[in-house]
Amino acid sequence: MTLVRAAVLISAPIAAVYEEARERARRPVPWLGGAVPAGEQPPARFALAGVGPGRHDWAVRRTCWLVQTGAGTLLTDELTWVPPLGPPGRMADTLLLRGRLLRFLVTNAAAVKAAAERAAPTTVDGQVVVGAALLDPAGRVLAAQRSRPPELAGRWEFPGGKVEPGESETAALIRECQEELGVRVRLDARLGGDLPVQGGAGVLRVWTGRITAGQPSAREHRALRWLAPDELDDVDWLPADRPLIDLLRPPTYRP
Repeated sequence: MTLVRAAVLISAPIAAVYEEARERARRPVPWLGGAVPAGEQPPARFALAGVGPGRHDWAVRRTCWLVQTGAGTLLTDELTWVPPLGPPGRMADTLLLRGRLLRFLVTNAAAVKAAAERAAPTTVDGQVVVGAALLDPAGRVLAAQRSRPPELAGRWEFPGGKVEPGESETAALIRECQEELGVRVRLDARLGGDLPVQGGAGVLRVWTGRITAGQPSAREHRALRWLAPDELDDVDWLPADRPLIDLLRPPTYRP
């Protein structure tokens, strides 16, 4: 059996690292192919298992451990597999595959570190509210129409909600999308900067993202609508969300 392992210390809460690492781990591993979940103990551990590509398949297992320390979260990402074809396979594995997969794990760990540290909560005065500008393959963005409170009912926003104590911002947004829309999402990057909400008593932070599982439904909103770039001005956006609308237009678009 061959084993390669990468470890990195991340200055972010364990829950934020877990969400980011698990999402990235679902992507195919070069030369070994895809994998499926094989066990989870959130937020301390998850594992995936699969088979290699081609005629000579081999068992692959990927396991990630996370440990909360005083300096942040220690992420350990490990791949194990059994090379096929006996001695020739072991030689090819040593000469070609092992080093490439180690570099893959190191690069992936660095990407998880960067994304989790960007998403880690920062100190602000007041409530942090998070929103998701969810995009579909056609470049449309999902808008949600408020049903309450009365002074906001009928206006449109990016789905999301409040960050709970001890919760990372990205974990809160993933949870809110599941609760409000019934979907699982992958978050990409921050959209714009902090925006004032609640009369300046809090801030709104919005991420772009994609739906990875499920069909969105208006569980808590009055309605949902996918808006193309030329339809972004067709709805009455909440004042906090409106400054971000122009950032969603393609560079060549002219209203």
